[in-house]
Amino acid sequence: TLPVTLTDFVAKASSNGAVLNWKTASEEKFNGFEVEHRTDNSDFKAIEGVFISGGKNTYSYTHNNPVNGNNYYRLKMVDQDGTFEYSDIEVVQYGLANADVKVQCYPNPVAEQLNI
Repeated sequence: TLPVTLTDFVAKASSNGAVLNWKTASEEKFNGFEVEHRTDNSDFKAIEGVFISGGKNTYSYTHNNPVNGNNYYRLKMVDQDGTFEYSDIEVVQYGLANADVKVQCYPNPVAEQLNI
């Protein structure tokens, strides 16, 4: 086990992107967090350039480029000796995936004109 205890990890959609917040209860000889992202059709990959050093106990990161639809996030928690563990996965639905669209056509069957 790592010398870090993750107590909370939440991801939510906002107007600026997907906002990730997490807290730790303790960190000892801990290197930091790598934020990983995937979509429905991809594997988890580290978000380039995002490695957040340990030592604060409260963290926040905004992913400015989520895709429309499901965005999956997890934290890779890395110890100073290179060992690591993953957090639970958080899902953020972003963009048009949250909109319900219903189409009503009439009259049915159509004779000369279709109204939508």
